[in-house]
Amino acid sequence: MVNSIVIVGRLLAAPDPQPDDTLHVVIAVERPYLTAEGNQPPPDHFYVILNAKTSGLVAGLLSKGTLVGIQGSASGAVDVGHALAVRVMAKSLRLLGARDTQPQEAM
Repeated sequence: MVNSIVIVGRLLAAPDPQPDDTLHVVIAVERPYLTAEGNQPPPDHFYVILNAKTSGLVAGLLSKGTLVGIQGSASGAVDVGHALAVRVMAKSLRLLGARDTQPQEAM
């Protein structure tokens, strides 16, 4: 079975550097639908671990609210205090924008 995941979401907090040179972040991914009552369900949470090579390149660019795309593999669940999150071992990360940036229209 192939164990691969691709997610796009916003960082819930600043990255958390670890002693082993990895970087841990929690990503919130909003669901693109409304419930029967017309409410948007709460976002899903993903606990992402970036390896030493990737974390060194992006550590200074990540902050709370940054929109990122991550490709990696799911590796279980973890309790992040307020919710249960899927743990993702990231293979690649792409910065898609900060909270205060507006998307550019395609020409």
